[in-house]
Amino acid sequence: MHLFEGEFAKYRSGYARVLIEFETDSKSTLVEIDLDKNDQWNKQLFEGNFNNWLEGAIYGAKFGLEIADISNVHIKIKRIVGQIVDTNSTTIAAATANAVWKAVSFEPSDSLTNHIEEIVAKSGIEQELVKFDYGKD
Repeated sequence: MHLFEGEFAKYRSGYARVLIEFETDSKSTLVEIDLDKNDQWNKQLFEGNFNNWLEGAIYGAKFGLEIADISNVHIKIKRIVGQIVDTNSTTIAAATANAVWKAVSFEPSDSLTNHIEEIVAKSGIEQELVKFDYGKD
């Protein structure tokens, strides 16, 4: 397994960083949460009750795989980092998709990148996940 970190950082749109463990040659596609409870970066997630960030991470990984047209991989979400004041589940989803794309050497189009940035910006401080709803290029 290999580790990859994705980040989303835009002024006035939020900040998130997600670390994934990525394994190819799996018999099926599996995305799971496997956070290290001793990792200080995960501490705010556990203490702040940001369970919706977990939903964003799972969605972002699945979205990233779908757009890159990748299957038969195993992804473990190991670390989720955000800022309490401006991170939401949509920001987490964007960072997770970026981690997946790093893992599979996929370069998102400018159109896709702009679309995701617009969705994250519109999601504001709401904690509910806003899905990207983007077809493949």
